[in-house]
Amino acid sequence: MKKNRIILLTCLLVIAIIGLYFWIAYPVIHLPTPSCEKTLLVGDWIAVKRFSSVPDFQRNDFVSFHYPIGDTVLKRSADLNYYDLMRSADYQAKQDGRSPEQERAAMISSYGGIATRDVYQRMPYLKRCVGMPGDKVQMKDGILYVNDQKAFEPQELYLTYQLTLDNNVVNAEVLRQNDVELIDYLTPVEQGKHVARMTAATKEKLRIMPGVKNIQPFFYAAHDPMQPVAMIFPNDFRFYSWNIDNFGPVTIPKKGMKIPLNDSMLCQYERVIAVYEGNKFVRRGGAYFINGGQATEYECKMDYYWMMGDNRSNSMDSRFWGFVPEDHLIGRAAYILASHDAKNGGFRPGRYMVPISGK
Repeated sequence: MKKNRIILLTCLLVIAIIGLYFWIAYPVIHLPTPSCEKTLLVGDWIAVKRFSSVPDFQRNDFVSFHYPIGDTVLKRSADLNYYDLMRSADYQAKQDGRSPEQERAAMISSYGGIATRDVYQRMPYLKRCVGMPGDKVQMKDGILYVNDQKAFEPQELYLTYQLTLDNNVVNAEVLRQNDVELIDYLTPVEQGKHVARMTAATKEKLRIMPGVKNIQPFFYAAHDPMQPVAMIFPNDFRFYSWNIDNFGPVTIPKKGMKIPLNDSMLCQYERVIAVYEGNKFVRRGGAYFINGGQATEYECKMDYYWMMGDNRSNSMDSRFWGFVPEDHLIGRAAYILASHDAKNGGFRPGRYMVPISGK
């Protein structure tokens, strides 16, 4: 009896050690939003292969990282973008003729105050790494370009189209059954015209469907700011009026890259200098000072990355908050362990222990 108990305890200890190893080496992330649809789905449980000292992945791999702008959060709504809310408060104060400081204070108070978090306390995100250190990224009419070449497009990439339909033949239920997501809230549309998300394969199937008169790409035109508040990186209408479909070009910082210091460049890179790399940065009398010394350029100390979701019109990604520093990286997505479909109330067959590829 004693021998059997020792064997049982030994087995449990071995299982615990193995489980602890895999928990440390392969943390699991649950996808709560559709930002990577249809490649990865809401309800997927993703095993992430944690990086060692040197990040080991390639362009287009799915990568987990700590939310870069999660250093300051609202206590009652930590998932909201604190910096966007402060920009909204400034805009509202200007519209109403009030003090921006008072408007910000009222906004913060309504959310129960703020809290600060170090890198490892911030929410883990999972996106496709479309840009490596030193790359130039740009969106043109909804299409991603990297280093002036059209970027890789996964088979399940979710793009946005405007549909012209005979509503007596094709209705919302027919579209839903064909895996089309109507999103008419994006823009006012005429009777019979709709905006929808779908894959390229779905688009081709829909094109020959009776009642579908026309399908064409939908995108925000160049210089259309989308909103009265600068919610798109680098969040400054003085120099940039970008949107999610016409964006950039932006050069991703890399270790050793030198950044010339001027106001338009600092819109993009000031957070790199002052927050991610921890320097004391001051503007004074038209000059720039870093750690007390006057400077005309800054040399980056880390590599950075550009992350985007495959659901291009419904992904909070680098187009909204910019670069991801190397010390925020967690690991590369390795497997879909399982997947739960909350809408239909069950687990998805075929999505168990599925390897995740960057292609």
